[in-house]
Amino acid sequence: VVMTYMSPVTVSVVNTIKRAMAIWVSVLFFGNQVTPGAALGTGICLLGALWYNFERQRPPAAAAGSSSKDQKEVPASSPGRHAWKSKS
Repeated sequence: VVMTYMSPVTVSVVNTIKRAMAIWVSVLFFGNQVTPGAALGTGICLLGALWYNFERQRPPAAAAGSSSKDQKEVPASSPGRHAWKSKS
């Protein structure tokens, strides 16, 4: 059900975050050792997910050459604003 509201890229980012968090949970709770490369990789993963989230929430830039009158504004509370699949 949740997948109908998320794009494939968002699902991929969430899955990557889940894997990185599983690594760090195993380090914190079970004392597993992490190589510097793995630490760097999971850090990059988490920073990339944070960047993706910021970019996703930023308002879209106006298209070059078109006026703001041509663009239809979608309210933030609209249920279809971030829906990947339309409900028929």
